[in-house]
Amino acid sequence: MFGSLLGLIFVINLARVVFAPLIEPIRAAFTGCVLLLPALGGFWPLAALSAVMGYVIHSIFPVVDTYLLGSLPDQHRASAYSAYGAGMMVIQAPGSLLVGLLRDAGVAFPTIFEWMGAGLVVLLVVLLVLHVDGRLPETARA
Repeated sequence: MFGSLLGLIFVINLARVVFAPLIEPIRAAFTGCVLLLPALGGFWPLAALSAVMGYVIHSIFPVVDTYLLGSLPDQHRASAYSAYGAGMMVIQAPGSLLVGLLRDAGVAFPTIFEWMGAGLVVLLVVLLVLHVDGRLPETARA
């Protein structure tokens, strides 16, 4: 999947792209996938959505990585990027634990994913408002 994105990187030339308009639709598509998940049933619809969701979320990684690396000063780029990577793992890892704890508490999977989708909608709206208000940088500025 990542290999298919390499061609995209060269076609759109991520070194010169305005990032916010590229990141927001990807984030919105992932949010839509999470919201659609509880409504689906059966193996093939879930398999298709899983493939689409995986492609969508992995589409954002090269864009965010390029944006961050372009935004960091040369002398701090490696250590700052490794701190970012470690920080993301610390934030992402408890997600499975949270889902497991909610299931143990008797919350159904559709409800959990509806809550996650609602949280993503709130995050998306906040980030869109910040973008429109000019509070988020549009391009890398190292």
